[in-house]
Amino acid sequence: MAVSLRTRLVVIMVGLSLGMAVVISLSVLLSFRHLIKQHLLEELREEASDFSELVDFSGGKILIRQGADWLEPEHKYDSDHARYMVITDTLFNTVQKSANLGDRELQYYFDLHPEDHSRLIDSKADSIHFVCFIRPLTASSGVRYGYVLSATNTAQTSTYISILERTSVIVVVMAIFAGGLMAVFLARRITRPLMAIESIAAGMDLSSLDQRITVKSKEAEIKNLTKSLNQLFERLQRSVRQINEFSSNVSHELRTPLTILRGNIEVGLSRDRTPDEYVSLLSDLLEETMHVIKIIDDMLLLARADNRALMVKREPIDLAQFCMEFKKDWEIFCAAKKQPLTCTVSEGIRVEADRTMLYQMILNLISNASKYSPDGSEIEVSVLRTRSETGHSVEIRIADHGRGIPSDDLAKVFDRFYRVDKDRSQDSGGIGLGLSITKMIAELHGGQVSLESMPGKGTTVTVFLPEIFAR
Repeated sequence: MAVSLRTRLVVIMVGLSLGMAVVISLSVLLSFRHLIKQHLLEELREEASDFSELVDFSGGKILIRQGADWLEPEHKYDSDHARYMVITDTLFNTVQKSANLGDRELQYYFDLHPEDHSRLIDSKADSIHFVCFIRPLTASSGVRYGYVLSATNTAQTSTYISILERTSVIVVVMAIFAGGLMAVFLARRITRPLMAIESIAAGMDLSSLDQRITVKSKEAEIKNLTKSLNQLFERLQRSVRQINEFSSNVSHELRTPLTILRGNIEVGLSRDRTPDEYVSLLSDLLEETMHVIKIIDDMLLLARADNRALMVKREPIDLAQFCMEFKKDWEIFCAAKKQPLTCTVSEGIRVEADRTMLYQMILNLISNASKYSPDGSEIEVSVLRTRSETGHSVEIRIADHGRGIPSDDLAKVFDRFYRVDKDRSQDSGGIGLGLSITKMIAELHGGQVSLESMPGKGTTVTVFLPEIFAR
């Protein structure tokens, strides 16, 4: 079962509040216990020190002066505030004790041993916890002649600690309650814009991709999320629009040759014809069939590239030899319009590329240059070494002197099925995939394509490829 973000935030915040309250309460409680113990030790130490001033040792006997300290209430009466004082010899036999002890012997409550230094011991008798500070009595000669025992019960201390423990429990409960309220408030405040974004996004579909998320929030994370989602919707909208245009263009491009095929077949079946007429008719059908196959092949090529399923067989290619080998093939495309083809190639330029793809890329560019240029105009092919930001590169440039491309169309000419001529007649150009394939081939080889054009003066397409050097 999925748990909502709001619930998780509430649980986390309540847990943090509980943890902090427990840690603080325990720290305070432990510190308080330590302070009380230290305070009690100092009081007992001070009491033992005061009573040791009343004891003298002379002639092998312990002499005790009777002072006002023996008459103080905490030494006369037995209560939770009482201080029990005993002066003993070295064998812990009582020499004198405070009145509040009565017939009791304080030594019986503790396991006493000869001591060289002062120390604190504790014991439990009759369900009462006692603590006792032992101070050795030493003569000026260094001889130990007895002890001062200063003791009290811890009833009052235990009461203070119990009060603090109950207070700590109350503080923890209040912290949980307050933390829960604060957690719910903060969780709602944090998740409110997220829920608004979810609501808007859930209501969007392909017909409403033009909507954008508008959530008022001061948090930078929410603003960045909103911005990223709006950018995503823009990309989706653009992709859907391109898909729709692509589908429309494909349908149109296939419909024209298929309509011609259907018309020719219907004409051929309308009456008996001579063998020569059937040959002419079949030639027209073959031409249109090859046109359909060309469209489908180009589409499959682009689809395989998009799916990273296109195999690129790279090999070192000397571009001077390559252009010399295929120049006659390229001239054939220009011969129909009597367009001279010049090819200028610097020696020693080598690239690592797929020979078939490289041939198709240059052929596409020469074919476009020929189609959109007047009869007799020159088509120029040049291969030069240039320096780019990434180092040495190869520049393959195809320039024509045709009608050029309007500036409004320059950013779209690499889109699939985009054609500057909107009439889509086969006489006016190709099907609008040539430049898309050229760009795809260049990028597969780690290169890029740029296009410059001036209406009425011509167009220059430049392909940049990385150069390889002999080892």
